[in-house]
Amino acid sequence: MKKEVQESWKRCEEIGLSPQISIPRIILRNEKIKLLLNENKLLVSSFRDAVVCIKNIFKEEYAFFLVDQQGILLATERSGQIGREKEMLQIKPGISFVEESYGTNAISMAIQLEKPVHMRPEEHYSEHLKGLYCFAIPLNVDDEIIGYLDVSTINQKITEEMITITELLPYKIIEEYKKQIKNIEKAFKRESSKLTTKQLQILQLMIKSYTEDEIGKELHVSINTVKYHKKSIFSKLNVRSSREAIIKALHVKVVSLE
Repeated sequence: MKKEVQESWKRCEEIGLSPQISIPRIILRNEKIKLLLNENKLLVSSFRDAVVCIKNIFKEEYAFFLVDQQGILLATERSGQIGREKEMLQIKPGISFVEESYGTNAISMAIQLEKPVHMRPEEHYSEHLKGLYCFAIPLNVDDEIIGYLDVSTINQKITEEMITITELLPYKIIEEYKKQIKNIEKAFKRESSKLTTKQLQILQLMIKSYTEDEIGKELHVSINTVKYHKKSIFSKLNVRSSREAIIKALHVKVVSLE
């Protein structure tokens, strides 16, 4: 057994995690899952588009898992009958694959090591996962890990051909992800060009956490005028909150943190 895996097992034992664990310790509530999926909808969409292109190429049965930076499962795809097996394993969106939640597994190791990890059944800490052969790999965008891809199969080794495909799949996912981001940026720049000078000033003060009253005093306008402009900003940027407006504006550099 690899040294990293042995060390992971030891940490699991030290925190009192039972090898008989069948359900992860960390499972998000439905409300949080919905929020997380909304925040990662571009990544999930890119994952599904990329996997659909290749999942029917192979006769073997595989499950594809997408997790976020913190190890929370966002989406799954499958080939063949492995879907029913997956459901038996309680693997569904919202569960956490981090070590302290589900013991040693390919995803938890990929998160810790920040590199691809191939894991055999006997290397999993949880007895519940010991039928799985897994290969997990980070998804990197501009030197930042935005999530992880895992390909698993039950009671049969992952073929060398599938490992090669899995190593290439992140490039397809990231390519699609970047394309969607670029399209959104173009659309947002068109939207933000509709903002008036006053609205850009208000956005800049919102970034500095000014209240509506403080914005009014700074710009010498009434609170009602501030509220009117904020409502107009939300409408033009197609957002529902100050937080969303700020994130969008910063992302395409309409305003700055200075």
